[in-house]
Amino acid sequence: MQVAGLEAGASWRWRLNGGTWREGLDRRIRLGRDGHFQLEVEQTDRAGNGSPLASLAVQRDTRVPLAPTLRLANPSATDPTLTSDGTVLVGGLERNADWRWRPEGGSWRRGQGNRLQLRGDGLRSLEVEQSDGAGNSSPLASLSFRLDTMAPAAPQLALLEPSAADPNHSRSGVITVAGLEPGTGEHQAQPRRAGGRAVRGEHEPGADGLHQ
Repeated sequence: MQVAGLEAGASWRWRLNGGTWREGLDRRIRLGRDGHFQLEVEQTDRAGNGSPLASLAVQRDTRVPLAPTLRLANPSATDPTLTSDGTVLVGGLERNADWRWRPEGGSWRRGQGNRLQLRGDGLRSLEVEQSDGAGNSSPLASLSFRLDTMAPAAPQLALLEPSAADPNHSRSGVITVAGLEPGTGEHQAQPRRAGGRAVRGEHEPGADGLHQ
């Protein structure tokens, strides 16, 4: 810390938290450890007149904060690195800390609250950094994921053994489902009987008649 307002030829001294007085040198005071301190400074001119005490409450903090934690707000149930929602939750922030983020190594952006939003499908990556009230910066936190907001096309349905006379008639009643995207599970491709509940996987009506 810099000490100002000293008279020419004056001597000065300082103390922390009401402790022992120390002789002032070089117009600077160096705190050797972290913590909260009450600093007092006094100067004395060449005639021996002492000044009123100057005081200052100061905190020294050299501890580097931890890197923030990052996670997708709504990851896929089958793949934690896949999502249709570009919201990323930011955790592990110190009280009163500032944080910033950048996508794909680009320009830094100021963070607000405890989340950020990425737009644009594809493989995405980002970095986040927080800084505490003393200006100490954390290590970078990073996250990579794939963002996919495009709805898939409707599946293609066909009878496995259609009648030669009528392609909508079949003896087997087995319906094939095609046009599914890679990674689509059976629980995501659910045919539904007319007016009934959805069923999983390959659909094979159990009774004769018209089925929807």
